[in-house]
Amino acid sequence: MAAILEGYALLAWLALALYKGRPPIRHLSLAFLFVDILVATYVIYVTGGDQSWLFVILAVRPADVPIPLSRKQVLALVHACVGSYVAMLLYLAGVEDRDIAWPAALVKAAILYYANGYLALVMRTGAGLRQHTADAVRLARSLIRQLEEAKKVAEVANRTKSEFLARITHELRTP
Repeated sequence: MAAILEGYALLAWLALALYKGRPPIRHLSLAFLFVDILVATYVIYVTGGDQSWLFVILAVRPADVPIPLSRKQVLALVHACVGSYVAMLLYLAGVEDRDIAWPAALVKAAILYYANGYLALVMRTGAGLRQHTADAVRLARSLIRQLEEAKKVAEVANRTKSEFLARITHELRTP
């Protein structure tokens, strides 16, 4: 199983590295985000399914997104995480005829849903705050440049005024 996961990670990295800088890279990255959910669900299945505590991996996946996503894409990612977990539970109950403790399993699914939503919201809020901070820094730098230019103009005007007053004073003193 470790070899399969390592192979998948290497394949995903190579595909993203080969297509870096090309316009459809965002779509390829988004596709790998959804495939990551299936891989994480498989890991949960192999490690015990409904008894595995690795379901938390799905809770943090929407917050661990390296590309900017729209609100719809984030919500699709959140629903895909919860949906894949519930589908795995239904597979365990229906196909493998495993006895699932449904109240606990549904609580885990609810935790996944709310944790994903909260983390995605915080992530988007943090990205917005970073953007506002970057905009404020750019504005501050621009204002500092304008102030420095105004200061130079004022210094030149002050020197010109001082020279003018010195000449006038000198002309007034000398007959």
